[in-house]
Amino acid sequence: MRKHWPRRSAARERSMANETVIVLEDVWVRYADQPVLEGIHFSVSEGEIVSVVGPNGSGKTTLLNTLLGFKQPFRGRIRIYGKSPEAVRHSGLIGYLPQNPETDTRFPVSAADVVSMTIRGRRPVFQRMTREDRERIRRMLGRVGMEGQAGHHFGSLSGGQKQRVLIARALALDPRLLILDEPSTGLDAVAQDSFYALLQSLRDTEGLTILMVSHDIGAVSGIVDRIACLNRRIHFHGRPSDNIPSEALEKVFGRDVQLVFHDRHCDTCGEDA
Repeated sequence: MRKHWPRRSAARERSMANETVIVLEDVWVRYADQPVLEGIHFSVSEGEIVSVVGPNGSGKTTLLNTLLGFKQPFRGRIRIYGKSPEAVRHSGLIGYLPQNPETDTRFPVSAADVVSMTIRGRRPVFQRMTREDRERIRRMLGRVGMEGQAGHHFGSLSGGQKQRVLIARALALDPRLLILDEPSTGLDAVAQDSFYALLQSLRDTEGLTILMVSHDIGAVSGIVDRIACLNRRIHFHGRPSDNIPSEALEKVFGRDVQLVFHDRHCDTCGEDA
């Protein structure tokens, strides 16, 4: 069953101009002379939530690494806000949440300390945090509903709370584009639902453009504007309501795939789709 999220306001719809944030044209990427992405044509427009879905090994993380400039294509063209990935990677335009963030939950750091890592990463090693920095950290935690947990030990937070703090860290430089790699991994159905509602709120109230990858097409279909089904090639790129062709699903997920659309009102639903 599909989730029913609040609709965007008419003003929000009008504000979503046709500016294209991400464009990939015939992009090919390989590892050790073996293509892992083939002929990728893909775009994301301003103010959209777009998810790239596919099974493990389909090239989703490689696609993100290529967009972020960590991996170079051997053919094709990529533009983010009209520039190369390398040109925008350190511009502050992009906030990034990797699949396995390097945050040791055993280390005695608070939620505020985790958010501060983005700011400290742009400063000389021994430069102290300013009052403005601390106010920014407070505001970022407030944006994700975690201001009240600013002083809590990060390792003591729930999985959903940790993800919210990591989103706040990604937002610390006020990016326009948020890129997320499997952000709901490890969250139960209720926490996952709350997390996706947060992403929609950030898009609708603050104009963020969001690109995320996921293996769970059923979970993301209720909140995204468009889906790209990837398995080395993109086999479908459109709105979830467009009824994804069965041939495309078979090429991405294999034969006999069944889609289960998560119900936001179900507290006992599993995460697998």
